[in-house]
Amino acid sequence: MLTGVFLFVLPIPHTVTLRLVALFVAGGIVAARTTRQDWAALPLKGSWLIWLAVQLISLATAVNPLYSLDAIKAQTVYGFAAYMLLFFQSREPRIARRLVVIPTVVLVILAMGGAVEWATKGTAVGPTIVYDGVGAFTTYAITVIPVAFAIGFGGNPKWGARLTLAAACLLALTTAYLGANRMFWLAFAVEVVVMARLLPRRADAYRRGWLYGLGIPLVLVLIAVVFYRVLELRTGTRLDDLERVVHATITHDPRWPLWAFCVGKIVQHPLYGVGFGLHAFAMAYPQWPQHNRLLWHAHNLFLNYGIEMGLPGIGVFLWLIGGLLKSFWSTYRATRDRERRLVAVVAVTVILGVLAKNMTDDFFYQDLALLFWSLMGGMLGYFSPAGAAPEPSNDPGSSPKPPRQVRACG
Repeated sequence: MLTGVFLFVLPIPHTVTLRLVALFVAGGIVAARTTRQDWAALPLKGSWLIWLAVQLISLATAVNPLYSLDAIKAQTVYGFAAYMLLFFQSREPRIARRLVVIPTVVLVILAMGGAVEWATKGTAVGPTIVYDGVGAFTTYAITVIPVAFAIGFGGNPKWGARLTLAAACLLALTTAYLGANRMFWLAFAVEVVVMARLLPRRADAYRRGWLYGLGIPLVLVLIAVVFYRVLELRTGTRLDDLERVVHATITHDPRWPLWAFCVGKIVQHPLYGVGFGLHAFAMAYPQWPQHNRLLWHAHNLFLNYGIEMGLPGIGVFLWLIGGLLKSFWSTYRATRDRERRLVAVVAVTVILGVLAKNMTDDFFYQDLALLFWSLMGGMLGYFSPAGAAPEPSNDPGSSPKPPRQVRACG
């Protein structure tokens, strides 16, 4: 119940207190019921510990240590709590199937709100079209649309349920288009390609031929058309003026000099940064937001971590993400169960989609980061049923364990 409340209120403004109460009360109850063997089954504990250690070390050179410490608490401590909670809750498949529906319902609500606001105000691009701006909504959509797909096509749902979920995804795509967010469509294309490549692994040649010969190319062409239309909306140019669209989109983008500056700073001091937290950049280099109020951070997930913690921050984060990908990929390769394979594909799709979405901006914080870690923990928990014991893990920071009967992800 409390876990469901936590997932539901994540994107709702002014609910931080309710969100944290639900997270830590539910987490406390779960932790009290968790045995030593259950804790041993939690994947990637060592990677999380090293990720936290790198952030704490960054306090030594932080421009504002108190702010960075608060950011570590909000991002990593709360993120791990959400990851842990959903892992243990989702070890019961019945509960996992119920919890995963909640973000999909929230996505529909947010998409409907954005569409209604557009219809009433006629604003295609604006910070109030959805719950916390277009960028936040489209990142939420990129994270949840693969999950909605899994609900619609996992197990044996009725056609009515499938059509409802398809309509929900279409509504979310429509609202994303109305918001004219460019990177959403590139990230969505990444997700389409990943799912198309992995899902039909055991499909017959006839279906694979239709999928790769017609279905996926057609979808990608449609995405390209919509993407170009979004470029037109953003630049105010005609569709047939390709040169002007490209020039306005790429040449005049203020992120190019920003990224060059960030790379230069990382090269200048590769082993340390200005302290953890998205706002640390503006504190250390106030000339950028003074020049352009939107340039208050590096507008790239990895460059932000490099500015904040140096190359160690980028490396350990990649290690943590790589551990997730390795766990889901191993499950995908090993299982013959259709539903488990689908969940593994969705997890890989979400990871790559979220990374792609945050290449030109950074929304991997607050509720969107908590949502990501919740889904990752939940899907890992689904692969580690209650009572299963882990095999030895090569996860850094974990002590060797004797062989067990069931292999733990990660």
